[in-house]
Amino acid sequence: MFGKLQIEISKDSMKAVASVAKGLSTYENDEITEEYVKEQMKLKGIKAGVIADNISALVSEEIPNKIYVVAEGKYPSSGVDGHYKFFFEETGNDKKPTIRMDGTIDYSVKRELTEEGALLAEYIPAKAGSFGYTVMATTIAPIPVHEGQPLRCKGVEKRDNQYYAATKGEIIYANNELQVIHSLVIDGDCGYGTGDIDFLGDVHIKGDVVSGVRIVADGNITIDGVVEGAFIEASGDIILNKGVHGKDMAHLRAGGSIVANFIDQAQVEAAESIVADSIINSQVYADNAICATGKNGLILGGEARAHQTIEANVVSNEKGIRTDLLLEPLEEENKEECKLIVHDHVFGGAKISISGVFLRPGTFSRGELHLTSRGMQQTEIGKFVPTKKPEKKPVEKKTNKVVLVVDDEPLILKTFYSFLHEKYTVAAVNSAKDAFKFMERVTPDLILLDYMMPEMNGGEMLTAMRAATNKPYYAVPVYFVTAVVDKDIVLKCLSMYPQGYLIKPLGKDEILDAVDSYFDSLKEKNE
Repeated sequence: MFGKLQIEISKDSMKAVASVAKGLSTYENDEITEEYVKEQMKLKGIKAGVIADNISALVSEEIPNKIYVVAEGKYPSSGVDGHYKFFFEETGNDKKPTIRMDGTIDYSVKRELTEEGALLAEYIPAKAGSFGYTVMATTIAPIPVHEGQPLRCKGVEKRDNQYYAATKGEIIYANNELQVIHSLVIDGDCGYGTGDIDFLGDVHIKGDVVSGVRIVADGNITIDGVVEGAFIEASGDIILNKGVHGKDMAHLRAGGSIVANFIDQAQVEAAESIVADSIINSQVYADNAICATGKNGLILGGEARAHQTIEANVVSNEKGIRTDLLLEPLEEENKEECKLIVHDHVFGGAKISISGVFLRPGTFSRGELHLTSRGMQQTEIGKFVPTKKPEKKPVEKKTNKVVLVVDDEPLILKTFYSFLHEKYTVAAVNSAKDAFKFMERVTPDLILLDYMMPEMNGGEMLTAMRAATNKPYYAVPVYFVTAVVDKDIVLKCLSMYPQGYLIKPLGKDEILDAVDSYFDSLKEKNE
């Protein structure tokens, strides 16, 4: 076949195509053979990914102007970050019972229990991706992978990459912390025979707790019977199957929530919420919500104070017993979010305050109540529309790519910085030693590396980077930027598979075009 061979290389050097034009004058035609095509490809620098079958088809089919892909590069494959495989159901910490409409407590919350020595988790180390290449035989480094954060453990034994239960108990996993909490079970009442309890774990008492007893636990406390005038403190939840007859001597404090059938003459504090069917003549305080919405759903006498929500069916009674409901937002701008919800009736003994503003007695009987800029606002439950707040313009975060320039010439560093700093975050250092110090703190997205430097030249630095497979910078892409044109040194540099080789001197447009093209190619690949 005779014609004029045309070979084009894509902008990102990942593909080369060829076609044969005909209809030219005879003296401009060449004899198109497979050897001729391969020779012309080599002259254009195409060395990798050559597709021999397509070259043969180009020659044999003799179709003018048909485009054939004669070489194609390979994109780097993505690696896998280090991660954990868990051998239990990750249910989180939201394991709180609820009050049924008949006033009983639903204990059907699933808690994950384990035996001593059971395998709980395994760490799967990060797996690096494979390198790619362009048709010009330039190596493309994969995106660096990252190892996972080590687990914080309690009641768990680590053996190599595996984690085993060191004791029998409940599995709790949250915020990168894996725990096995051992439980203490008292099969009966807790009184003078058992003495005070101070336990690092969960406590389950199957009977009553009599007056004068002190129970402190690092986990949850569950009590099946009635609590009298006792002191009970838990870092987690306090769950009472029956309730509290405190006789003004009981004090309950929880780092989580408190759930009970009834709370009578007790002081109760919860860092999260308090849920009960009836709250009578008690001082109750919750950071989040106080809810009395069971069969009775009653708050009668005493004081209920919360930062977000107080909800009940009935507040006070026909006799007008004073019952204080205080909603106190933690931040003034969130006061509209505080709400009082009453499903049936508020009697005249109720004294209601939201953010220090008191409601006039007798003006609110049922529904939902909020404090707005226009004063107290009453609505049907679920119908409140917050006052529209002025929209805050989102702050645009700059996520510039980090380009590290390594060159022993101060003038080059200053020049390249001036070329690039408007579009990229640029770090400039004058030695390989300083480059490694920088990369211990920050992993750059691209390195512009001089070859001829004292102590450690650019080739030695790149070799050391690629050997440091345990460091995040080992696969950072590198462009050699140097004035060296010696053939042997150039070949030596290219044998280390940098992303590119740029010859000094370079103008602003040239250096920006090279850096922009590299990042654009990554963006196109990700899209």
